[in-house]
Amino acid sequence: MWVAIAFFIFINEVMPAPSNAPEWVELYNPGPDPIDISGWYLDDDTVGGTQIIIPADTVIAPASLHVVTLSSAILNNTGDITQIPELSDYLRYMK
Repeated sequence: MWVAIAFFIFINEVMPAPSNAPEWVELYNPGPDPIDISGWYLDDDTVGGTQIIIPADTVIAPASLHVVTLSSAILNNTGDITQIPELSDYLRYMK
């Protein structure tokens, strides 16, 4: 017997090119269960470009936010798309 489990992770907020800190992406788990996002990718709109791999043991608690600090600057200052390819979720931002 197969059991389908539905879950959602949303890109809640992004910080491209802050003046004195690394870029970051805030993710939100609105569901009632913790979700392990270890090994998922964060990417911009350039397919095949630099991707950020979310570290091992990264779990977002139920109804909680989690900030992923980007190890390299991948977000454009003038506007871009931040996406999670595993979910086909994205957030478009403009300057």
